[in-house]
Amino acid sequence: MNILERYLDSKTPQTRIHYKRGFDLLKEFVESKGNDFSPKELIICEREDRRELPGEKKRPIIYLLNSFIDYLKNEKKYAPKTINVWISGITEFFNDNDLHIQKKRLRLPRAKPRASNKKIIVRKEEVRTLVNHCTSNRDKALVLCLWQSGLSIGDLLKLNLPDVLDREPKTGSLEDPPLLLNIRREKTGIDFHTCFGR
Repeated sequence: MNILERYLDSKTPQTRIHYKRGFDLLKEFVESKGNDFSPKELIICEREDRRELPGEKKRPIIYLLNSFIDYLKNEKKYAPKTINVWISGITEFFNDNDLHIQKKRLRLPRAKPRASNKKIIVRKEEVRTLVNHCTSNRDKALVLCLWQSGLSIGDLLKLNLPDVLDREPKTGSLEDPPLLLNIRREKTGIDFHTCFGR
């Protein structure tokens, strides 16, 4: 297993897919310039450059990443958010190999907030309207669980019966709410607590 595979293997499956895509594009970019792509060689090159006197440093990784960002932005026309995800994966790879990359030296594009991504605050009256338009008890339960617990749709749909069955008196129960849920977000792998009420 090479150094890049080891790094990607330490990531969650979804993160691994995104970061691998970033490295595939970096490889394509480097090879389009007539060079061989080797993550190990990039690390060696950067380490050697860091041994130089301050005025003689060429900062090869910063130069490479800025050129790569321009390529993704101007030639490939990728969205700023997508570019930032890929560059995060690449800089994290160098950080993982004891080569901290200062992101302030990178010309990362700024993602512009879209009107469709603005946070929507849902009030009690709006939830009541949604519930009144539901045609089944299941749909009503879904709307109320989402609103009350703050779960994402994906997290709610992944719940299984053991997630809501009473295991300990201190966590409450379906008969004696609130019911404490301990859930792990699939995307981030972070554990969090939330509750279901009556």
